[in-house]
Amino acid sequence: MKKTAILITLLIALLLTACDIPVKEKQALKLQQEINRNMVVVLSEMEKLQTTALNSYLDDHPTRRFYINGKSFIKDNMIKHLSDQYQNLSGQKLRVIDPRVIVISHKSVLWSAEISAIQTGTDGQPKGEYRTDSWLWQKIDDRWKVTHFNLSSTGM
Repeated sequence: MKKTAILITLLIALLLTACDIPVKEKQALKLQQEINRNMVVVLSEMEKLQTTALNSYLDDHPTRRFYINGKSFIKDNMIKHLSDQYQNLSGQKLRVIDPRVIVISHKSVLWSAEISAIQTGTDGQPKGEYRTDSWLWQKIDDRWKVTHFNLSSTGM
């Protein structure tokens, strides 16, 4: 009987610690607004062909991977890849279509959207691109960090 009581207590403790407390509607709205603000900063900088905000938001833990069209990058390589791409552009305009913010828990939020991008090359020629983005934001040490990113694009 004593072993059964201990086992049940351990199972209950495991369930309580493994499950996050449900996020209330007001809290979810606040989290959605925080992530939307972060995304406005990141996407605004991407339009200006800058990576400063992205550099500060991407988590640099060595196990983190970020994906562009199926290719996997660690943080530094992703920043370098985007910077190299930006060298061939004189500008880009991003239009976010149907953004969605899904609150998973108090410390995890998924942002996804379709994005129409018009990129202008250094030769002045515009090129259209249609892409889908998914960003997993997690609160780490009281700061929002992107722990997973996936961008898939096709020409328009």
